[in-house]
Amino acid sequence: MKLNAIIMVVFIAVFSILEVLALNMESHYKYDIVMCIVVLIVIYYLRLKVFLLWSHYLYLSLFLLLHCLRMFQFYEKYPLGIEYDYWVHGYFGVVSALIVLNYLSKSNIILLIYFVLLVHSLLY
Repeated sequence: MKLNAIIMVVFIAVFSILEVLALNMESHYKYDIVMCIVVLIVIYYLRLKVFLLWSHYLYLSLFLLLHCLRMFQFYEKYPLGIEYDYWVHGYFGVVSALIVLNYLSKSNIILLIYFVLLVHSLLY
């Protein structure tokens, strides 16, 4: 089994446990957890098209898990004096930047971007 598949199976198991807890708590976050499972599966199947590294898939899965912890009122916490929501979404910014930069470095789109920047710098 490849690492991406292992990561997907482990996180789906964790999200399934969280879903059971959300159903028992009558939490309105139960739909969010189902959506996280769908996102994990969709991104798993898109991994070859976007050149997704196993580490980036792990980081993204961790983000989804951290985001789902709001059902335990984590968003009311202030670790190191900064609201938990800012930490989680800041982490997502880093993860998404890693994924996009990796995609751009392995695709021909980066050449187009360099060309546009070169033309732009020559014109202005």
